[in-house]
Amino acid sequence: MVIQSGGNVGIGTTNPAAKLDVAGAVKIGNATTCTATEEGSVRYSSTNKALEFCNGSSWVSAGSGSGSNGLRSCDTGNANDVMVAVGSWCVDKYEASVWSAAAGTGTGYFTDSTTSADTDGNYPTGAANVPAGCNRNGAGCTQYAVSKPGVIPSRGMTWYQAAAFCANAGKQLIPDGLWQTAAIGTNDPGAGSGTGGTAGGSATDAAAAQCNINTHNATWTTWLKTNNGVRPTARAGATSGATNACISQYGVDDMVGNLWEWTDMNGMAAGADQAAFTQGKNNATGGPFANDGTWNINGSAYGCDGAGSSKGTCGWTNNTPAAALRGGNWHGGAQAGVTALSLSNSGSVSYWSIGFRCARPR
Repeated sequence: MVIQSGGNVGIGTTNPAAKLDVAGAVKIGNATTCTATEEGSVRYSSTNKALEFCNGSSWVSAGSGSGSNGLRSCDTGNANDVMVAVGSWCVDKYEASVWSAAAGTGTGYFTDSTTSADTDGNYPTGAANVPAGCNRNGAGCTQYAVSKPGVIPSRGMTWYQAAAFCANAGKQLIPDGLWQTAAIGTNDPGAGSGTGGTAGGSATDAAAAQCNINTHNATWTTWLKTNNGVRPTARAGATSGATNACISQYGVDDMVGNLWEWTDMNGMAAGADQAAFTQGKNNATGGPFANDGTWNINGSAYGCDGAGSSKGTCGWTNNTPAAALRGGNWHGGAQAGVTALSLSNSGSVSYWSIGFRCARPR
């Protein structure tokens, strides 16, 4: 059927006021083909319970979305950026990696270089994999954070850099309370095994499913170097609900161990200086979180005063707000866990053991 230009078509109305004026509901089918010819087409995805548009090569979630609960789908349409639903939010399934292109391709940053000359663990000044012009305060950081399977997650960025990378990708650094919710159901090894290892074991063994909390080396200066115990995302053998699986009930990976993760929370407690710094345990009287560590700043935090990409001078400073780190890392042992919380560093520091993940409202 051909409608001549200038005419309006009405369905359910005798007085159409637009090119296509429909009075009533429209049912859209679940089309499968999306090529350059179909670009601009719309379909309803019965899998994602959302409207999707054809961008000329793949189906992507409609910006405003329309799931069965009225929320936007968490399907990004990009296999390099996997997000899962946690209530009214979409959360990165994997710890973030930083890339030059929004699609999670091009040059990867904040990954391995050959050595770390910094025995205090701060990211080496001038390392080749720190983006040119990306300052420690987040200024000039134009790269993108994605939740990409099968890669070593990025690490060694400041809080400000992590926040910028999330924002560039249309997301935000994960809210602290949301992080805690997204971690629910993750196996907390406690004082047990948790020997997932750098590579997560073989392709099929149970170690691949365990939270990575016990792969540290013997000396402080060794585990601070780049060749550390961080393992790739989406390692083989890890499936949601499996025994010892390091996946939450929402399908979020590695919330315990592997890397400490920046969240959006900044804060400062009243009290003494670093001399009163204490290391404690959540729920020390017992229960499933009895061994998870907490670090209380009591009014001071470790920070760095460098400009540009230089870390400058680092040290403990009174009346300095701290940025929250959650979950523990690969050498945390029993103190890594779903309630492990560090409030001892300002957002200006960076360590090989710190990563992040992003989120966005649905």
